[in-house]
Amino acid sequence: MNWFSRWLDKRRVSDLKQRILEMKMRAERAAQVEAELRMPTLETMTGRILRERIVVLEKAVEKIEAKPDAGE
Repeated sequence: MNWFSRWLDKRRVSDLKQRILEMKMRAERAAQVEAELRMPTLETMTGRILRERIVVLEKAVEKIEAKPDAGE
């Protein structure tokens, strides 16, 4: 059963990495729009929350990947 939990963890990590990548692309597009509007100091609450979520998800991925495998 241990192999199953490891497999699920790896699957979760790959899903999280994909989600982080999508969020980073969305944040980058928002930054480009702000630059086009020539309002670099304009920071929306949504953009700020998005960047904070990215940081939290990256930390979660690091913790999952750093978790030692007991069966190996």
